[in-house]
Amino acid sequence: MLFLNGKLSNIINKYELDYLIITGDLSNNIFQHKKIVEEIKKIKVNCKILIALGNSERSESRFLHRKRIDNRQDLVREDTNREKIRVLINESEIYNKDNLKILFYGFDNSIYGNEKHDFGLEASEFDYRILFAHSPNIIKFIEKNHIKYDLLLAGHTHINQINIPIVNKLKNKYWYYHIGLKVTSKKVFCISRGLGTSRLPLRINYFPGITIFNFN
Repeated sequence: MLFLNGKLSNIINKYELDYLIITGDLSNNIFQHKKIVEEIKKIKVNCKILIALGNSERSESRFLHRKRIDNRQDLVREDTNREKIRVLINESEIYNKDNLKILFYGFDNSIYGNEKHDFGLEASEFDYRILFAHSPNIIKFIEKNHIKYDLLLAGHTHINQINIPIVNKLKNKYWYYHIGLKVTSKKVFCISRGLGTSRLPLRINYFPGITIFNFN
């Protein structure tokens, strides 16, 4: 994946991350998949790369149409099955080192209704609870089930890709979701601008973005 300021792996590697969380939609179709996975494998992290499934892992784009593909999620897991890369499908990863215990939990809401939670984790003590999913719609499931979190990460919206003043206000598919950070009661909910596109391979007046968090 190449941007004006360099390859994705080179850009991310500058930050010397401990964890990298990818909230799905790795590629629009099977033809792009291998190249994207190879680029992800070039990313260096101190701990792990964690991936949640997106709707593009369940279907693929062909021009302006989408086609359901039932085995894409298996392909993602198979191709990223490495020591430092994990696909979390309603699963957890726990960091427990240097007197710091962090829960990472990846929901699968690539298809609404797939999301599940290990409620046994609610009784455990963690310094931080980091939850993530592809669609910000996961907040409804979390609030309905009173699931604890400190940081919630999502993507999916592409912030509509094309920003045209006035027009966007009249017709905005995701108008009810914020962009970036929203802090309530010491909880942080972040909806990323993301890097990719959907259907139309362009962005206008909306730059792609990577969000970095420092935990002290």
